[in-house]
Order: sequence, then structure tokens, then C-alpha cells
Amino acid sequence: MRKLVEITFMSLDGVIDSPEITSHAQRYLSGDAQHDRYQKDRLSAADMLLLGRNTYENLSKAYLGMAKSGKGGPADFVERMNSIPKMVASSTLQTASWNATIINGDIAQKVRGLKTQPGGDIVK
Repeated sequence: MRKLVEITFMSLDGVIDSPEITSHAQRYLSGDAQHDRYQKDRLSAADMLLLGRNTYENLSKAYLGMAKSGKGGPADFVERMNSIPKMVASSTLQTASWNATIINGDIAQKVRGLKTQPGGDIVK
């Protein structure tokens, strides 16, 4: 059975999101070697991402831009983020690209089904 691995970025003072963070992608790799190794390990163990609409829209824009410019993150990490399948939980999104599939309805039931399939971790 696959594992659903939830990763939350939070500062020591409890801030989860901040206007100072200009790109969601900046949260994944910080320049801190220990943090970056952790992120790369989590992404390597996964074979699917589970995202909400807003996160999907921001990450797709950021990582496709990094791939095009060659700047913003290690090439192997950017390539992995761009190529890994993504499931996007949304009741409003009509179309998806960036190797993504939209899921709606009973999201919990759909995630339970994904977990029973063979494969690596699902990162949320």
C-alpha cells in the first residue's frame, strides 16, 4: 500500500504562508543542505503529487519557468517536479496540463483508491 506523505513548510514562529515568499517553488529548495536533501529524498520516494488548485497553478508556473530559463533550482529537481504525475483536487479547474489529472467529488475516497494501487509515495 502506498503512503500519503504530507509536507508542510512552517517557520518556527508558526508562519505557513507569507507575502514575502514570492514563489511557492522557493519553499521546496532553500539552499540549506539538510533541508534540500530531505526534499530531494521525499521527491525521489514519490511517484505522484497530490495538490490543490492554487498550489498546482503556482508550482506549474514556477517549475515550467525554471525549466525554460535554466535558473531557480537544480536541473534534476526541476525535471523531476515537471515529470512526476500530479493529481489536482479541484471543483473549479476545468483543464490541466503539467502532467496533471483533475480529481473532484469525494476526494478522500479517490485518495484511498490511489493508496491501494502499487507504486511509491504520494506527496501532498
